[in-house]
Amino acid sequence: MNKEFLWIIDNKSESQDQSYKISLIKSMNADNTIIIIPESEILLLDGTKLPFPGFSKLKKDFSPAHIHINGLAWGTEVFDAVEKIKASHIGTDVFISCDSRIDKKDGDLSNDSRVDKKDGDLSSDSRIDKKDGDLSCDSRIDKKDSNLLNSDNFTKILQIIDLLIINKDFLEVFSGKKITDMIEVENAVNVLIGVGGTAGFAELAVIVKDCRIENGIKSSFYKDNNRKNWLNVHVGDSEKENSVFSTAVSVLKYQGYDTLDAVVIATAFEQQYLANGSLDSWPEQQAYLPYLIPDSSLNQQVYSFPDCGPGKLGFYPVVDSFEWVERLLKLDVKTIQLRIKDKTGIELENEIRKTVAASEKYKCRLFINDYWELAIKHRAYGVHLGQEDLAEADLDKIEKSGLRLGLSTHCYREVARALAINPSYIAIGPVFETKLKKMDFLPQGVDALKRWVRSLNYPLVAIGGITLERGPEIISAGADAVAVVRDVTLNSDPDKRVEEWLSLIDNYS
Repeated sequence: MNKEFLWIIDNKSESQDQSYKISLIKSMNADNTIIIIPESEILLLDGTKLPFPGFSKLKKDFSPAHIHINGLAWGTEVFDAVEKIKASHIGTDVFISCDSRIDKKDGDLSNDSRVDKKDGDLSSDSRIDKKDGDLSCDSRIDKKDSNLLNSDNFTKILQIIDLLIINKDFLEVFSGKKITDMIEVENAVNVLIGVGGTAGFAELAVIVKDCRIENGIKSSFYKDNNRKNWLNVHVGDSEKENSVFSTAVSVLKYQGYDTLDAVVIATAFEQQYLANGSLDSWPEQQAYLPYLIPDSSLNQQVYSFPDCGPGKLGFYPVVDSFEWVERLLKLDVKTIQLRIKDKTGIELENEIRKTVAASEKYKCRLFINDYWELAIKHRAYGVHLGQEDLAEADLDKIEKSGLRLGLSTHCYREVARALAINPSYIAIGPVFETKLKKMDFLPQGVDALKRWVRSLNYPLVAIGGITLERGPEIISAGADAVAVVRDVTLNSDPDKRVEEWLSLIDNYS
């Protein structure tokens, strides 16, 4: 057997029907997963049931890489076992997630042997690893319960975990006050992040699920030490309680996804489940993806950028000078991006000014990379922004100017951010390995590009490591445009290469 498994230690009260979790896990290709019902049985994804042999024997037969604990209603034996497993598996990342369900009516915590019945204080016998344990408490707690945030023992837990999934009710219990707006949610989470980080632990992330529902939009809040985002989705016809989100987050983290990417994808899985009950396929509808918004003040902003016309963007070279643009225009290239990195001040502005003028003469769709103010000033066709540029760009001004907007994306969280902006097109990359610049993202590949084509209702620009030889599979994947850089600018015969690209695009039109 493969040495590394995802363990899901499930709540005894939910052990009767695991089929929906197994369907979800299978659809996510997490084949090395076992569901453990302590003192009862273990379930394999093929439906096999084995007697629970005890944790010592279990770790020998199914060596764990990550552990997802569903529920807080456990005695010390589970947490003691997890602590010992982590101590004996040096270098193995054990993932801990507690998706607790606490009575909605009276917030009774009596089933949790680690919680004092009087004041909800987590007693000192809890065991969670200090390095990378993850506590996910998607809980329902009565607001009259005492302020858990003041519990010394719970504070210790915050200092040693790296992920906390809760809802607004639980957050109110933590903070000891009623939360009435988005700013108060952010402030309360900032307190949690601060408490969790006091011991030099810099990885604590907090997710407050479904903490705001207004005008048919359901909002969740994500915060870690480097990022904060609101995730908005449409409220569906069914809002039944489920563990799809936390289970999906656990699997995705086990598979190595960034935490915020895992949250975005898990949200899509949950939305798909709420819409049609499906758990056996990867979510591939744009409607299931959340809109990612970095600031509550922007939560109601709805942008409307012009489209790029009825025809596809097609062949889309990216070059760094007026001379290159002029050369491409004479070859009848109709979509170009000017990306200048070596000029500033008057020299930069003059380059953009004359390039825009030339593009208008040839009726070319010219996008200016990054320099949106100069693009507005000189009335370019559009502007292209990277994700790192969004924090500084004035999207309101760009929208009011009538410019088209293209956005770069490299992963799920960046696509979710782009959806909140509603750009003219979305660039997907890198499709292949590229040497143009240092990338923080691995190549997505053609299969991922095909999935984005199926999922998104936007013109998609494929970019990254694309050559003429790879052109047919990119066009066949359904991309609206193929962006190239080095395949033209470093070619021994650039003009011939451009003509070959234009001919290829025409053959697929």
